[in-house]
Amino acid sequence: MLEDRHIQMQFINGGERENKALLDYDIVLRVNDEGTEYTSFDIFNYAQQKPICTVKLDGSEAWTYD
Repeated sequence: MLEDRHIQMQFINGGERENKALLDYDIVLRVNDEGTEYTSFDIFNYAQQKPICTVKLDGSEAWTYD
């Protein structure tokens, strides 16, 4: 069974400045209710404890949050 997965964003070939700017952000892969496949991802701001946007992996929808 799959679970939501949090991935820290960073530039592999980036410097300290670029990666420091990304420290507060994660990509969160979201699974369906059955836990059988990933269906969307969020860009999440941990400093503010809120999602910035969600994108469905099938390309059908994307939305942002205030």
